[in-house]
Amino acid sequence: MTDHIIRGRDVGGAPNDTRFGEHKRPAADVTLTATPAPPAGLSFDGPPLERLKLDQGPRAISYLTRDDEDNESELILDAPYQRGSVWNDTRRANLIKSVLLGLPTGNITINTQPYGPNSPTAVVNVVDGKQRIEALRGFVGSEYPIPAAWLPEHEVAETTNVAGWPAPGVYFKDTSIAFQRSFARTPFTVVEAHLGSVEEEAELFRLINAGGVEQTEETMAHALAVEQGQAN
Repeated sequence: MTDHIIRGRDVGGAPNDTRFGEHKRPAADVTLTATPAPPAGLSFDGPPLERLKLDQGPRAISYLTRDDEDNESELILDAPYQRGSVWNDTRRANLIKSVLLGLPTGNITINTQPYGPNSPTAVVNVVDGKQRIEALRGFVGSEYPIPAAWLPEHEVAETTNVAGWPAPGVYFKDTSIAFQRSFARTPFTVVEAHLGSVEEEAELFRLINAGGVEQTEETMAHALAVEQGQAN
């Protein structure tokens, strides 16, 4: 007696019963499953992960807005993995409002690379926080104003009429010396890494910025409407 191998689920001369000749299963009855590709951005080899040695602590705003030529190391904002300058003046001014209110403004992450034979100073790349640093520098450099009403009258030396604004604004240069000094001393949380290459920095940048989903313009507009009592 000869053994027969029956392919598929059918017997007795039904489709895919090869005992009585070749039959092809209809295409609609065939399900092909592709092997999924490994997810991009995940590594599956190498040694076990070790915790990075990070220094974290408060730094005055003056550290972030400093005149680089007067310091041993320069804060570099344009590392290869960074995006361009994307904040407008309204978003920058709202960061200043957060600072004045004492709200959390997030960590600034930098990486200090070791001194090299061809570099008399340390290379300090800003990994995360470029837009915030530019906003702080722009305000201190009087590149854009904030509403004068945000400050007590005694801290405003001179106001400016700003196109499209219903009330005057004030530039940093037109605030009191006491306010300027107080603002410069305001602390920001700075996290400092000590990675040896720009490739490691790029991975740090990607991991920091992959932890959440950016708020949409619609969500932010709705929050503003609620803030102004125009929505629930």
